[in-house]
Amino acid sequence: MNKHDKISILRQYEEYCYQICHYMTQNEQFSSQAAEKALMMIAEDARFYTDSEETRKKKVKRTSISSSLSCLTEPN
Repeated sequence: MNKHDKISILRQYEEYCYQICHYMTQNEQFSSQAAEKALMMIAEDARFYTDSEETRKKKVKRTSISSSLSCLTEPN
């Protein structure tokens, strides 16, 4: 799978990821940071691109929640 295809797949989950991060943090700055961090982590998962739609959503949800909690607990 080429880079363009991977980016296209990730973009399908960008808004969903941000929505979860915003719900978790209730803060625009933290939401953006958490979503960026989550998407970068997801992008490194080679299996993500061949997973089913359902599995991808679960991974995005789990990673977004984890990233949000991390942003909230990290010292500034």
